[in-house]
Amino acid sequence: WRIEAVQPPPKGIAAKISEIERNDQVVRYRLQVQWTPTGPLGPFKEVLTLKTNDPGTSEIFLLLTGQAAAEVEAHPPRVWLGAVQPGQAAAKLLILRASRPFAIQAATANLAGLTIDFQGGKGAQTIHRLTVRYQAPASPGKYVGVIRIQTDLNQHPLEIPVQAVVFPSPENQP
Repeated sequence: WRIEAVQPPPKGIAAKISEIERNDQVVRYRLQVQWTPTGPLGPFKEVLTLKTNDPGTSEIFLLLTGQAAAEVEAHPPRVWLGAVQPGQAAAKLLILRASRPFAIQAATANLAGLTIDFQGGKGAQTIHRLTVRYQAPASPGKYVGVIRIQTDLNQHPLEIPVQAVVFPSPENQP
């Protein structure tokens, strides 16, 4: 009896199998499964298929479940700046967290009027507290953007959606 192959795993999962013991009474394999950087984040439930040389059991199905998390996570994962009046300022706390110390290399946003203040600096630490400040424009409307934060742990920037709604001033109401 032999496991001959691991069917191509679902996107985001890399799998490798190797025989570690074989004698007259037992065959043992080591299956290594790893989440790849290209895999989506969040909860997952996937089936991994092992192909064997046994005509009676040519496939073995293994259920893989888990939670894939980025090395650096943002809390909240989306920044809602609220409903504001034209010219009004808003501020929200954004926390970046990781299991090991990390440094912030750059932080940018593509939403006009938005700035990011670093409390405690950009140096290596496991938790960074950032204040996201927004100065609403004069025109009412829905404003959306993305905050991009590059760290020394992530190959690609962490992207955090940001949104605000600017309502007309009460004095401009009919």
